[in-house]
Amino acid sequence: MKCAFLSSALWFMANIAVAEPLDCAAPVTTVDINRCTGQTVERAEATLDKYLQASLRRNAENSELTDRINASQTTWQAYREAHCGAIYEALKDGTLRGTAAGQCQLRMTRERIYELWQSWLTLGDASSPVLPDPSVREAAFQLDLTDDQLAEVGQKIFQNECAGNVDCLVHWNRGEAFPSLGIGHFIWYPTGVDGRFVESFPDLVAFMQARSADLPGWLTRLEPLDAPWPDREAFIAAQGSEKIEGLRRFLNRTKHLQAEFMFRRAERSMTRVVEAAPTSEQAAISQRLKALAATPGGVYALIDYVNFKGEGLSASERYDGEGWGLLQVLQHMPETQTRAAVDLFRQSAAEVLTRRAENAPRAIEKAQWLPGWLKRVETYRE
Repeated sequence: MKCAFLSSALWFMANIAVAEPLDCAAPVTTVDINRCTGQTVERAEATLDKYLQASLRRNAENSELTDRINASQTTWQAYREAHCGAIYEALKDGTLRGTAAGQCQLRMTRERIYELWQSWLTLGDASSPVLPDPSVREAAFQLDLTDDQLAEVGQKIFQNECAGNVDCLVHWNRGEAFPSLGIGHFIWYPTGVDGRFVESFPDLVAFMQARSADLPGWLTRLEPLDAPWPDREAFIAAQGSEKIEGLRRFLNRTKHLQAEFMFRRAERSMTRVVEAAPTSEQAAISQRLKALAATPGGVYALIDYVNFKGEGLSASERYDGEGWGLLQVLQHMPETQTRAAVDLFRQSAAEVLTRRAENAPRAIEKAQWLPGWLKRVETYRE
């Protein structure tokens, strides 16, 4: 029953004192913040319903499929209410418990909208999707690069990950439980492996399918979309096979799509990290992101770091309770008007990564990996 109370509480936040003017661009009181959060959640839920109904209409001729879509939606709703209700309970003695729970609902609702769009509303040809990409349409931040600048960013990241070596496009690092693929070394877990780090290769595959890329046939037939090699030994034994060589050729000729995928991913991440930050820090973090997004060097730093070390939002990406993603770097940036944002970001990233290596359970991170990480963030310059 606590979950039902949470939903009722959010409705109440959105509608109390409706006769009073409300400036959600700069809410002042806790009541204002709660009301604005509730209103934003309501708008997101209206968008969710729009994308859900479109998904059902598009697949109306397959009743078994629409039943499964409805069932998955019901299961997701129960999970969202339970998870955000737990956050509400954990903060029940605080004045912003409703805001924190509302931000949880907002974040998960937007993720669900994107999942519906990606799964059911993108087409397998050159046609436009049934509805627009919600992550682009609703983004609070936008990055701006010319095609040539984006190609240059993609090449820089390829250099960072692989030193420009095409063989490295399909690779499995020693000591890791997963292969890394493409110019961004996107993580791909084998069946049964539930790793600490956020997986990204399946999302890249979905993005490429939405862009009508000609994927290797065996890759489109994988169900589930897990790496087909159970471990590094099996991967090494398969070197030279058409499966690996064909995948390497495909990734080599689609560098532009991989760069666009990282660009879009970073753009979505900017909104997500602001929403995940404590309310008291959101304005400062938003300003830092805007300053970084204002220059090509800052945009490159954002794209590369999100691809390199993630958003910093996953609870599994922590050592001793400390994360190392984009959120943590932004939180750690010093307050000064005398240095460029990208220089402050570079300094903060080096400090955050050094702290990660010091907290890491494996000595290899500090002894072998940290020097390469620090060399990489040194490229964050105008």
